[in-house]
Amino acid sequence: MRTTAHPATERDLEAVADALTALRGKADTGAALLSHFDRSAVGFATEPWQIGDLANEWVCAPGTGNAGVVLYLHGRRFQHDEPADIYAGPLSAASGLPVLLTHYRLAPQHPYPAALDDVLSVYRALLAQGFPADQIALVGHSAGATLALSALQRLRESGDPIPACAVALCPITDFTLSGTSLTSNAGTDIVSMEELHQIRDTYLAGAHPAGAPQSPLAGTTEGLPPLLIGCGDAELLRDDATRFAEKADSAGVDVNLEIYQDMPHGFPVMGLESSADLTQRVSAFITQRFNGGSPDTPERSLTIRRLG
Repeated sequence: MRTTAHPATERDLEAVADALTALRGKADTGAALLSHFDRSAVGFATEPWQIGDLANEWVCAPGTGNAGVVLYLHGRRFQHDEPADIYAGPLSAASGLPVLLTHYRLAPQHPYPAALDDVLSVYRALLAQGFPADQIALVGHSAGATLALSALQRLRESGDPIPACAVALCPITDFTLSGTSLTSNAGTDIVSMEELHQIRDTYLAGAHPAGAPQSPLAGTTEGLPPLLIGCGDAELLRDDATRFAEKADSAGVDVNLEIYQDMPHGFPVMGLESSADLTQRVSAFITQRFNGGSPDTPERSLTIRRLG
């Protein structure tokens, strides 16, 4: 496992301190966080892609190539949608790849496993369209990172082709909420324990918190693709990321663990210098996996047609 610690800049530390003061105690810190930070505008085009009743969007920044595709799973507590400008657009701009943003079903109306089933349906639709698995990257943030890791375990168990790589940023991997950082980082994160309990209870709606794949840490990690796992070391959920990375590494999985010092949960979408650095690292990781480590690998043609 390659573990990299990234120190925070003074500018980021000031911005995070201001956010902690402004947002702590909010009932929905995610919504407050997105309205608190000014993110640089990134130009991109979108194209709807319907799969049965499930809405998705292709998100393409200018200059997007055709070396592969990114399936992006958004955050927001398994309960709220996310527009393309939050992360899908910036990820397309940074990677030069088309990003498929899936609007999976949301709790509480559609609790576990509805969102996970939607993710698997979209991934299999990409395969059916002729996208080879080794040219698909699975990327998730927060709740979406949990879904990404859960989806990998389900795909491996079902014998489906595994994507080229996967990225999990600030995941919840253990719904028993047993990580030591839940107590050691009390007071340093924007997210509260009350929120984590609300998220767990609303999403699982009776499913066992110690079961897999809803809690990816409870599942097996053998046979997973190369992983990039990112987190802030001030997160309550820091140990959810690091424990999963360690378990995957012990199973022989190629793991990059990126830890950003003094960063809270959700920092990848805060528009910080740390956010931009992580997005660049995610993009480089995906590109390397698509290219097999060689920048001279020829691109494959990209064809998208509507389903449903």
